[in-house]
Amino acid sequence: MNFEVKSGSFNYSSKKEILKDISFSLEGPEIIAVLGSNGAGKTTLLKCMLGLLPFSKGGAYLDGENIDSIPQKVFRKKVGYVPQAKKASFSYSVKDMVVLGRSAELKEWERPGKKDWEKVDEALELLNIGYLRNRLCNQISGGEYQLVLIARALACEPSLLVLDEPESNLDFKNCSAVLSVISRLYEERGISAILNTHYPDHALSLSQKSLLIMPDGTAAFGSSQEILREELLQKAFDIPVLIRKIRLLKKEYTCVFPAPVA
Repeated sequence: MNFEVKSGSFNYSSKKEILKDISFSLEGPEIIAVLGSNGAGKTTLLKCMLGLLPFSKGGAYLDGENIDSIPQKVFRKKVGYVPQAKKASFSYSVKDMVVLGRSAELKEWERPGKKDWEKVDEALELLNIGYLRNRLCNQISGGEYQLVLIARALACEPSLLVLDEPESNLDFKNCSAVLSVISRLYEERGISAILNTHYPDHALSLSQKSLLIMPDGTAAFGSSQEILREELLQKAFDIPVLIRKIRLLKKEYTCVFPAPVA
């Protein structure tokens, strides 16, 4: 599948443009990371890509068709959305939360059937969280809940996942689990992903391409190795950045961290 944003711009009413002439393309299967400082417009971009907010200029295209002309049910079968995981305050069971992802397959007022519950179980087992099936969402950990939201998006068997800061507020173990799931879905199932992240080192280890949103609302797009360089990261985050490679247990890792400011 192919997903593109062409000359996408966005502003709230008469305020200054948050996004200016953003263009990038995903030619799946591949993973694209979206980075930028707080308030740069990362989440706004994802919402525009999904049709939840309107671009003021330009647009998003799925397989060459403007998403505004694609029926929502058709779009949601192909593109799954995983919002920022905030602790659930309601007492849905995990299985009931995940079956909501099957709504694009159901008619109005139609109840989930045998096939829908089978897809729920497949998604849970794919993410190795089948043991949570009957637990309540407000009684599981943040990392488990993030995986539940990914399972909900997978229940409709999309070709593309759009994830908003999937590793935010997670400890090392849960963060590693979520990133490993995204990588495994890409490698084993050919599922593409576009994800917002605050961590350039995660983007370098996970994604083939990166979109780096600058403070003025423009963006740099290309291979992650080309885009996530010290000078561009410094421009995007307004702080000196150091990139170093280290080798541990016969594997090389790229570390990105802010340099001390005198």
